[in-house]
Amino acid sequence: MRGSSKLNSIELSRSIRKIVLGLSHKYGTAHLGSSLSCADILAVLFNSHLRNYVPEEWNKSNDFFILSKGHAATSLYACLFHNEFITWEALQDYSQPGSNLEEHPNSDIPGVETASGSLGHGLSFGCGLALGQKVKNLKRRTYVVMSDGECNEGTVWEAAMFASAKDLSGLTVLVDHNGWQATGPIQESIGAIKISDLFNAFGWHALDVDGHDHAALDLALSETRNLKKPVAIICHTVKGKGVSFMENDNNWHYRAPSPDELRIALTEIEGSL
Repeated sequence: MRGSSKLNSIELSRSIRKIVLGLSHKYGTAHLGSSLSCADILAVLFNSHLRNYVPEEWNKSNDFFILSKGHAATSLYACLFHNEFITWEALQDYSQPGSNLEEHPNSDIPGVETASGSLGHGLSFGCGLALGQKVKNLKRRTYVVMSDGECNEGTVWEAAMFASAKDLSGLTVLVDHNGWQATGPIQESIGAIKISDLFNAFGWHALDVDGHDHAALDLALSETRNLKKPVAIICHTVKGKGVSFMENDNNWHYRAPSPDELRIALTEIEGSL
């Protein structure tokens, strides 16, 4: 099987979900709900906004991408497969001894800038990349996909202050705001805080969008591309999106689907997206 960068974003999001479901079932790995919630965000980014994100331009002219919420690695691996950084055979060895494709991304994987999954560090790394481009007067943009639970980390706000102080206009953060963290709702730990208000207070241009609406995501990314300040797009999503019995059920942060659950889930993905 061969990846294709010619899928539209809807087709790509469907393929991402099918791949992450299959891998979770095959190897009994966790974080399925988190991978499903960000599938549309990654599909729009990889389909339309990450420039030159292909092996022949890697480390030359490509935009930078960091999956700071590294526990959603299977969604990233699905995108890297479709952009032909990794083969189908390599993808099928995910999480196995000797495979580079671990349950969190590492920088030995083609197309991956940095190891991630220790939450709170991806934005800081992205700031460094964006600052480097500014100093060199170059035009490669930096995109960072984070989780909302990750915004509990103080390093996120230290990086946000730094990005504003340095006018890092080449930096865009997308927060997968599915309302959950490892053991419960976000609101239970940090209250009813509007994340876009926080980024705006730190000097960013921040806005809220439906993180499953491809047209809205595309418009937000397009209209903010040339702003003269860092951008935060807060993507309101549903954990487990696309599979009715997984949606907003935090058990799927840890569970893998049984054969019957996989069959039902794949049928829903085919029929509803």
